[in-house]
Amino acid sequence: MVVDIRPDPKHPRGGFAEITIEGATAASDPVGVAVYNSYQQKWLGPEGWQPNRAELPARGATQDGGALRLIVGPDIVNQLEEDTPVRIEVGGVGFDTYWPDDINAGPDEAVVGDIGGTGATPLAKKPMVVVAEPDPVPEEVMPDPSDGLEEEIAPDALEDDAGDYEDWEDEEEERRPRWRLLLILLALLAVAAIVANYLLFGMEDAAQPEEPAPAPAPETSRAAVADGCDVGALASMQSQGFTAMADKLRSCGSAVSPDGALGLVEQGAAANDADALNLFGALYDIGVTEKEIEGTIGLTFADDPARAADYYARAINAGSTQAQSRLQAVCRRLLLKTDTLSASAREDHCQ
Repeated sequence: MVVDIRPDPKHPRGGFAEITIEGATAASDPVGVAVYNSYQQKWLGPEGWQPNRAELPARGATQDGGALRLIVGPDIVNQLEEDTPVRIEVGGVGFDTYWPDDINAGPDEAVVGDIGGTGATPLAKKPMVVVAEPDPVPEEVMPDPSDGLEEEIAPDALEDDAGDYEDWEDEEEERRPRWRLLLILLALLAVAAIVANYLLFGMEDAAQPEEPAPAPAPETSRAAVADGCDVGALASMQSQGFTAMADKLRSCGSAVSPDGALGLVEQGAAANDADALNLFGALYDIGVTEKEIEGTIGLTFADDPARAADYYARAINAGSTQAQSRLQAVCRRLLLKTDTLSASAREDHCQ
C-alpha cells in the first residue's frame, strides 16, 4: 500500500493535510477517518484523545484513478505532533506511519462540530444592536442665591455679631495652650517609641554577623565562552555546515550540557542536514555509540530501532553514505520484532 501525507496547498496557513491512499475507495459520504496514537494508545475523538475508537469526518474526498485523496482539517492536524507514530484507518483500510514534520498546525475553527461526523455548522452571527445615544440634556442654570435677597442689616444685629465674635476669640485663646501641650506630649511619646525600638531590635541586628559574600562564579563557563564552546557560538557555526559544528561540539565535551547539544542537533535536522539526521539515528540505535556525544556530553536516548531506521532513511535521502550500512544493521534487528511500529518501519525502510 502506498500512502502519501503532505500539507494541503490550498491552506498555506496550516491546519489542513492531504492524504492519498493507493488502492482505497470512499465507502461513505462524508468519509470517516480514525486516528490512533501508537505511543499513547488512544484514539482521536471530537473532544480529544480517548480510549474508544472514533471517526472524524474528512473535509473532502476525491477518487483519482485507483487512489483515494482525502483532506483532513484542524480537528485532526492540530492534535498531532511531528514524528508521532500513528495508525490511520479509512473505510476498513488501515496503515501505520509517522506523522510528517512539514505539516503545521493551524488556527482553530470557530465552528460547532456534530459528534456524529456529519459536518460542521458555522456559528450564527450575533445581530448588531445599535443603541441610540440620548440627546444631551442642557445644564440647568442655577439661580444666584444672592439675587433678590439683598436686605439691609440692622445696626443692632451688627453689634450683636461683633460681641459674639469677641467671646469666641477669647474661648479660642484659652484652648490654644492646651492643644500645644498635647502636641508636645505626642511628639515626646513618638521619640521615646523610636528610641525603645532601636534599643530592643537595632542592637540585635548590629550583633548579628554579616552574611558571607557569595562565592565567585565558577570559571568553567568563562572558559567555555573563551573556547567557543557556549551554545550561542556553536549555533553560529551552523552557517559553516553541521559537520564543522559537530566536530567542535565533540571537542567541547562536558562544557556543553545535554540540552544544549540536543538543541544544536535538532537545528541541523530541521535544516535536513544529512550528518545531523545520521547522528539522530545513532542516538536511537543501541548498536552505534557516539562516544563524545553520548559518553562525555551525556546526550542519549533509549533504544528505538524503528525511529532510528526513519532517521537513517532520511539521512540517506539527504546524501549520507554512512547511514546506509547503519540502516541495514537496524533492518536486521527489525526482522526479529513483531510490534506495529517495527513492522511499519520495516515495510517503509527495509525493502
